[in-house]
Amino acid sequence: MTILGEMIIGQQCVRGAAGEAFGFNPATRANLEPGFGQATGDDVERACVLAGQAFDPYRALPLEQRARFLEAIAEQILAVGPELIERAMLETGLPQARLEGERMRTVNQLRLFAKVVRDGYFMDATIDSALPDRAPPRPDLRLSKIGLGPVAVFGASNFPLAFSVAGGDTASAPTVLGVWSGAGNASVMRTTGPCATPSPMPTPRSSLIRIPGRGRWSTVR
Repeated sequence: MTILGEMIIGQQCVRGAAGEAFGFNPATRANLEPGFGQATGDDVERACVLAGQAFDPYRALPLEQRARFLEAIAEQILAVGPELIERAMLETGLPQARLEGERMRTVNQLRLFAKVVRDGYFMDATIDSALPDRAPPRPDLRLSKIGLGPVAVFGASNFPLAFSVAGGDTASAPTVLGVWSGAGNASVMRTTGPCATPSPMPTPRSSLIRIPGRGRWSTVR
């Protein structure tokens, strides 16, 4: 896998024009290539707009389709292979076994969330049928939980694989993600899973968006 230090916005690779940031090897105290082009304000604005545009179409998808989408992402993350673990080791100094465990934790999380979505119990749906003969009459009342909009998440540096690009919050909705600059390459390799997964939406404008940067935000899925 060749990493070019580019952002992923609306499934398009874009080179950031607001300077560069590098991953850092804590063992050698050396910067890691390549440098990541940083997002401009316009990049961030575009990412957030795309996340908002993706929300309603994704929420309207059948539960089975959303569940299959999450399962496909899990498989694509595994398909990245050992390169993900090797890069994360360089960027964090964490041992191989720990990072392999984190990767499987994320994969199993996505599979678990797929099961939750497929079951539908998370919607907590209730139906109170109409009582037209009651005084006063009661109309048909229906209630269910729904998502309200994109989610904001910060990619944790202490769990570079288990809580970040494809963490628990990102399974539910388009997500605004703050990327930890110290693990930029591992982060972008993780996004390969969601990005390589065919979008379930008719127009995959914001199937995956990632903007690296110190103190900046990006949008994923």
